Amino acid sequence: NNIFHTHESLQYLKAKYENEQIAFTGEETEHADFKEAYLLLLDQQRNWLLELNRKEELHEDVIRKYQGLIDLEEEKIRIRYEES
Repeated sequence: NNIFHTHESLQYLKAKYENEQIAFTGEETEHADFKEAYLLLLDQQRNWLLELNRKEELHEDVIRKYQGLIDLEEEKIRIRYEES
């Protein structure tokens, strides 16, 4: 019954959001590159969830939950690297 057991990609998303720490150190240009790549990854995850929603493979509440988590992660990254 647990959807995470049947969808490997959702297992990845769950693990990602359970670990909120991002271990990254480096130069300012590396921070900018990391931020850009990470935001692109979040966009890809968001698009993947939208595609699942269109195909009606998951309940809409599950989709919304993970869209919200992606939005929060995106905001954390933007805030974290504005301070750098």
